Amino acid sequence: MQPNQEHLKILKDIFLFSKVHRYHGMLPRKLALFYDDAAIDELLLAEYIERVHFKYPCGSNTMLLRLTPAGLAALHANQEPVETLPDDIALDELTPAQWDLLSDVYHLSQLRRYGGIMPLDKVEDDKMDPKIINELYARGFLIRVKAEMGSGKKRKGFILSNKGLRHLNLYSPAV
Repeated sequence: MQPNQEHLKILKDIFLFSKVHRYHGMLPRKLALFYDDAAIDELLLAEYIERVHFKYPCGSNTMLLRLTPAGLAALHANQEPVETLPDDIALDELTPAQWDLLSDVYHLSQLRRYGGIMPLDKVEDDKMDPKIINELYARGFLIRVKAEMGSGKKRKGFILSNKGLRHLNLYSPAV
């Protein structure tokens, strides 16, 4: 099978997730909802990707997509070398408000009392613009997190994705 542009976009996105440790180097299927299911099925049949199911003792399960060696070879053959693939969105310009929000998420999630998550109530209390948060989330800079405590208490909030952290570390404007 010769991959078309849709196939290559899917392969590239799965490859970009291969460096995200929290997803074990795979693209969660729920984040691939924007792709055509037929294109994903074609990649599965061609053995360029594989489905991986995680099942947890609590009964929860997660499906992820992983790039196979054949898929990596197809990506290499049809594009520039994978090591130099551009991170399409990461190099976009961010507004000062977006930089501030990324910085706030980073610093608040470092505080021990918040347990590594910038709490959702902190977002609401500080009157942060939900449009900016949603845009950064949609662009892959932030990850929404739900954590459940042993007592059944739940915490919701945000953390920086690897992309957001890398962008903040490498491209932040001089203060």
